[in-house]
Amino acid sequence: MPLTPREAAKRSTIALFPTPMAERIIMKVIKQTADYTIYQKGSGRYAAKGAGGKWINGDDKVRILTTEGLVTPSAAKAASPEEDDTAAEASPAEA
Repeated sequence: MPLTPREAAKRSTIALFPTPMAERIIMKVIKQTADYTIYQKGSGRYAAKGAGGKWINGDDKVRILTTEGLVTPSAAKAASPEEDDTAAEASPAEA
């Protein structure tokens, strides 16, 4: 059955403008739990999606990835803010 002009134009447009890059990125499921799913992107970085379908970011994501042993926190994040405050107070007193 031949294509109608509209269907032919639609197919040629699809060929000229493929799906956006964000839709073509394939992520591998690393671990799936009742609370979240961890994905690994093509770049090697990780993504976490909550059970409700929303992406998890920030400290919650870091907590999940460190709990699973996928990433280790950096030394800069390991220092507590209280230690930084005492160091800052000691410096002006010494000067």
